[in-house]
Amino acid sequence: MSDFQLTLIGAGAALVAAVWGYNLWQERRAHRAAERVFRGTQPDVLFDEEVDTAGPGTNDEMPVADPEARIEPGFDRLEPIIGDGDENAQAGGETAAQAEPDAALADTVTEMAVALHFEQPQAGRVLWQAVQTLPARVQKRLRWVGYGDGGWREASADDGDLYSEARALLQLADRQGPMGEEELRPLIEALERLAAEAGGRANVPSLPDVLAHARSLDDFCAGMDIQMAVHVVSRSGEPFAGTKLRSLLQAAGFELRSDGLFHLPDAQGTTVLSVSNFGAAPFVADELRQLTTVGVTFWLDVPRVQDGAAVFDRLVATARQLADAVDGQLVDDQRHPLADAALTGIRAKIAEIQQQMASVELPAGGRRALRLFR
Repeated sequence: MSDFQLTLIGAGAALVAAVWGYNLWQERRAHRAAERVFRGTQPDVLFDEEVDTAGPGTNDEMPVADPEARIEPGFDRLEPIIGDGDENAQAGGETAAQAEPDAALADTVTEMAVALHFEQPQAGRVLWQAVQTLPARVQKRLRWVGYGDGGWREASADDGDLYSEARALLQLADRQGPMGEEELRPLIEALERLAAEAGGRANVPSLPDVLAHARSLDDFCAGMDIQMAVHVVSRSGEPFAGTKLRSLLQAAGFELRSDGLFHLPDAQGTTVLSVSNFGAAPFVADELRQLTTVGVTFWLDVPRVQDGAAVFDRLVATARQLADAVDGQLVDDQRHPLADAALTGIRAKIAEIQQQMASVELPAGGRRALRLFR
């Protein structure tokens, strides 16, 4: 072989090593983030700072907060743990465990919780009205759960039921990134005013700890946030008709929605696959009769679907049926044909990502994942 050929071989080997090293770095980064967020190695920063040094989740370096502060359950402590000195936990003859929302209502890992106790019970709609001046991003991520005659339940914006206690639950990260201090501070101030006006109090967590936790949560989610795309393009370059495309996709269970995409919903109406035009233009129902296109793209949002490997199998089967009908072929982003080996590799990657999510009790397509990856 010539020196030029040897140089090319060496460059190729270096490129493969670089890609392998980058993937390994990304995997380790996501693993470290998962350990910080989901394994209880960090202080339980989402709630009040005080921790019982004799109990689980001990962290000797944590500052001691208000002695009346409540200790909320961490992710690795599923049973509620109640701090000493909280009279509200025993109000009305309730036990401390009864006075805490269960994990189905309050997510102690992905949401910051501010506990509010009222001398005069407050209606659910009053809770919502109190935060209407907050930034839209905060309102989008905010939930309320309240404790009244029927126990703990989620409160709605038009809720007239009265609650003696409430939890303001703010999601700490989503695809827009982690929640920042400029959004958290106004929320905390509004909640403290609400509690004070009702003759009660708000137990507020440590802001620096919450911000650090939000960043760690966002780091982990960034490593899992993968959207797989498979394109079907015309072999000859000749466009195919939009009417034929719509007929084939509708026969496969897809429906065109207002966002300009064809969606394949599951039994609950959640999208498991979507199809976009190969160009930037959205599909418009009234224009499909005149539309021609040289290709479409099938999308699988990995963290938002259950059993991603099976969903990918369905994607490939549908894409192949469409390709056969329009004389097309399956290609990648560079328009290189996708061989069976490449599709098998994509399928394995989807399964790997979802297995990693499941290992930290963040199952793909579950309620928690649908909130974080939106």
